[in-house]
Amino acid sequence: MIRVVIVIYILIISQCSFATGSTGIIIGTVLDFDNDQPVIGARVQIEGTTLGAMVNAINGEYIIMKVPANTAITLVASCIAYNPVFFDSIIVSENDTLIIDICMESQAIEIDNWRGCICTYSMIDRYEARSVIEISSREIKVLPTSNLQGILKYAGLNIDKNGSWHIRGSRSGEVGYIDDGVLIRDELGGH
Repeated sequence: MIRVVIVIYILIISQCSFATGSTGIIIGTVLDFDNDQPVIGARVQIEGTTLGAMVNAINGEYIIMKVPANTAITLVASCIAYNPVFFDSIIVSENDTLIIDICMESQAIEIDNWRGCICTYSMIDRYEARSVIEISSREIKVLPTSNLQGILKYAGLNIDKNGSWHIRGSRSGEVGYIDDGVLIRDELGGH
């Protein structure tokens, strides 16, 4: 019995060390070449995989876990308005952390074949004092509800057990209007 337990223990330990030993970590910072500030919105990714990380907006740091060890990879740093940066043939050793700091140069964004369009229907009516939700019969048919209260809930209206109506999370009597930047809580009393 003890031999069986020891064999199982050895197998578990060997599997754990095998699983953790086949990967590494890549960390670093991504900074703007001109001002040494973090490149907010930059992504660092291993090309051809889903392994990657977004840059921390505070200090520009990134960390990529579970990088395949002892395999040549290409690391790509990219961001809108910056030239992408490629690092080819990077090899991370087992259980090792590789530090790669990246400087990115900004680039002008070019728009080719830009086309404008003239819209005849505005989605926002500037003369409308309330938000409007339109629900078609097709949308009602696919709603996961079988009663009118469920349809009204989809539109942002809730009716509590006392029969009070709550519009978009507010309570009855809390409906407010904004007139020239002044909040009017009670439209009848004016205050």
